Amino acid sequence: MSTANGPVSEPERAFARRFRKLREDSGLTQLELAEQMRELGYGAFRQNTVYRIEGGTRSVKLGEALALTRLLGGRLSDLIALAEPPAPHEVRIRPVLEVSCQTCSGIVLDVTNSRAVARESREAHVAAMTEKSGE
Repeated sequence: MSTANGPVSEPERAFARRFRKLREDSGLTQLELAEQMRELGYGAFRQNTVYRIEGGTRSVKLGEALALTRLLGGRLSDLIALAEPPAPHEVRIRPVLEVSCQTCSGIVLDVTNSRAVARESREAHVAAMTEKSGE
């Protein structure tokens, strides 16, 4: 997807998705929203303008974004968040240390926002290695 100014970035795509959902949740059609924007003094707003914003092919000026969110009963901050928040049950893990020894093998995992898990795994590994070397 791109505009006359080049490719559309992920934050712009996210804005477009959130804007469309906010409009749909408000119960307004694209045409009704465009008419309300014209009543506020945004004379160039048409149904096609709303369509292009939702499709990510038209940029939105700050004043327009403020007016749109007010009309839709939302908050601008809801539309411009940089990243989608993870689902409450979603857990992200990444390998931080590969271990290969007779006592302990596998991958020590660092659970996002839980460094204690990784620290405990490393401590258990060190304890196991210390115990093994003391035999």
